Amino acid sequence: MQFLEDLSRGPPSRLKEYQTITGFNHNPHVWFLQEDLRRLLPWENITYDSMHCYFSNGICCQEIGNFYTACLASRRVSRQHILDFIDIGWLSCFGSSDCAFVRNLLNEKLLKVDSDYRGDAAQTIGLFSLLAHFAETVVPADVLQAEVKSYLALLDVVNVILQSKIDVSCAQGLSALQSKHVELFTAAYPDCCRPKHHFPFHMERQIEHTQCHIDCFPMERKNKYFKRLAPNIQRLTGFSTSCLLRMVERDLDRWGELDWTDKLVQPKSMRKPLDMNGITCIRGTAIKSLDRTFEIGQFLWLDDTVAYRISSCIQESLGVSTVCFRGLSQLCIEKIR
Repeated sequence: MQFLEDLSRGPPSRLKEYQTITGFNHNPHVWFLQEDLRRLLPWENITYDSMHCYFSNGICCQEIGNFYTACLASRRVSRQHILDFIDIGWLSCFGSSDCAFVRNLLNEKLLKVDSDYRGDAAQTIGLFSLLAHFAETVVPADVLQAEVKSYLALLDVVNVILQSKIDVSCAQGLSALQSKHVELFTAAYPDCCRPKHHFPFHMERQIEHTQCHIDCFPMERKNKYFKRLAPNIQRLTGFSTSCLLRMVERDLDRWGELDWTDKLVQPKSMRKPLDMNGITCIRGTAIKSLDRTFEIGQFLWLDDTVAYRISSCIQESLGVSTVCFRGLSQLCIEKIR
C-alpha cells in the first residue's frame, strides 16, 4: 500500500499498471496509511478470504467459465451434454432439496461462453463439484486433457479448503496443491492468471497462525436478512448490537424448527415380523432425514468401483429408521462418443 502511495505521486499510467498487476487499488484514505488506525488494526491481523478468492467472483468462477468455453469449442462436448448430466436427479446440500436449485446452476445469465461464472458462492460450489464429476466421468479422455487436469487440480485445492474449515490440520500441504493448480492452469489457459491466483498462497500460513480457517461465509450468508432487518431499527444508538442480537435470535429459532427425527414416507405396515425375534416393521417408499430424502431406487456412489442401490426403507417398532442397500460391483457412466 505504501508503495502504491509513492507511485500515486508519479505518472498515472505507472500507477494503473501496478494496480492491475497486484490487484490492489490505491486509496489515500485506507486505514494502513493512517497511523492512528494502523495501531488499532495491524497489517498482520488481515487475512485473505477463501470465499472471495475462490467462490465469490473468484478462481472457481473463472475456471468454470474457461472450462465451459473449452467444452463448446472442442465440438465434442455440447451444452446439451452438460444439461443432461445436471438433470439426472442431483440434489443440493445447501439447505434446499429442490431440484430447481440445481437446474438453475446452468441459467444462461450465469453461465456464458468467454465469461466467468456469475452465480453466488453457494451456486459456484454446487456447479463446480458437478462439473468436476462431469469432467472426470463423461468428457472423452482424448479431448480437453489440459483443461481437465487443471480443473481436477483446483478440485483438490477446494476440497482441502473446505475440509480445513472443520479440521485446520487438513490445510497442511495446501500451498503445494495451489502451486500444482497454477502450473496446470497456465498450461491449459496461457496468459489468464490473475492476482487472485497469488493471494491464496498465504492461506496455509494464515490458518496455521490463527489455528482457525476464517472466511466471510458466516456473515455473507446473512447479508440478505440484514438488509431486510436494518431499515426496521430506527435508533442508531446500539444499532450494531440490536442487529446482531436479532440475527442470533433468528438462527436459534431456525434451529428450533428443525425436526431431527427420521420420518418414513408413505408408511405401510408389514404383515410378518422382520426376524425371529418378532420385531415388527413399517415399510415406506423413502426416508426423510433433516433436509435429505433417501428414496428406493436411488444410488449411493462411494467411489469409482463401489455403489449401492437403495432397495427398501423400513422403520422398526423401536422407532429406528433403516435404509437397506443392494451392492453393485460397478456403476457405469456412459461416455460421450
